[in-house]
Amino acid sequence: MCVLYLPGAIRKYLGMEQSGKDPQKCKHYTKIKTTLIAYLSDLLKLLGGVTSENILTVLLKHLHQMSIYVACFIRIAKQALKKLLTFWSTGEETVRVLAFLCILRITRNQQPALLDIVLKAMCLTYVKNCKFVSPSTWPGINFMRRSLVEMFSLDLNVSYQHVFLYIRQLAIHLRNAIVVQKIENRQAVYNWQFVNSLHLWADLLGAVSHKPQLQPLIYPLVMVITNTIKLVPTHQYYPLRFHCVEMLVHLSKESNTFMPILPFLTEVNF
Repeated sequence: MCVLYLPGAIRKYLGMEQSGKDPQKCKHYTKIKTTLIAYLSDLLKLLGGVTSENILTVLLKHLHQMSIYVACFIRIAKQALKKLLTFWSTGEETVRVLAFLCILRITRNQQPALLDIVLKAMCLTYVKNCKFVSPSTWPGINFMRRSLVEMFSLDLNVSYQHVFLYIRQLAIHLRNAIVVQKIENRQAVYNWQFVNSLHLWADLLGAVSHKPQLQPLIYPLVMVITNTIKLVPTHQYYPLRFHCVEMLVHLSKESNTFMPILPFLTEVNF
C-alpha cells in the first residue's frame, strides 16, 4: 500500500501537484516531517535486509519516487547514498540502474551539499570494484564508468578539483615507476585499476571537451597515457598499449586535437 499510494498521497497533501515546489516550502511540511523521517529510516533498513532481486527492484523504484523527500534530510540522504553505492557497484543489472537513478535524483535535489561527497564516494567505489576484469565484470565496470561521467557532468567547476587530484595521483604513481625501476613500482601502474582510471578520465574529458572548465586537464592526461605506454614498451604489454591507444583516439576525436598516435601502433612487432 505504501509503495503504491504513499508518494502520490504526500504530494497531494503538501499541494505539490499544483506548485511542484520544494517540499520544505510547502505549508503542511512541518506536520509530516517527523513521520517522513521515521518512514524513510525504516525504508532504508528494509532495503538493507532484502535479498530478493525482485523485491529490491520494487523498493528501489519506490525510493526513487521518494528521493525528493530523502534529499530534505542530509543525515538520511547520506545513509541512503551509502546503501545505494553498494547496489550500484555490486548488484544485478536492473538493481544497478535503479540505484544509480536514485543516487542521481537525491544528489540533484541537494546538489550544493551532496555533490562533492557523492563524487568522491563513487570514484573510490569504482576504483575498488574495477580491480579484476573478466567478460562477466566488464559490463558492470563500463556501466559504472558511464554513470560517473554523468555525475561529474552535473557541475564541471566542482568536478575540476576532483579530476585534477585524481590525474595528479596517477601521474605520481607513473613518475615513481619511471624514476625507481623496481617491479613493485611498475605494478602500481600496470594493473587494471590504473588502466580503468585512465579510461574513466578519458571518457569524461572526451564527453565535455566542448566546454572550457576541464579542457586544461586534457594535456596532462594525454601525457600520463603516452608515458604509461613508454614505461615498459615490450610485447608483453601490447594489450595495455592498445587500451591506451584507444583512449588517445577517443580524446583526439572528441577534442578535435591532433595527437601523434600512429608511432605507438607501428612499433608493435609480433
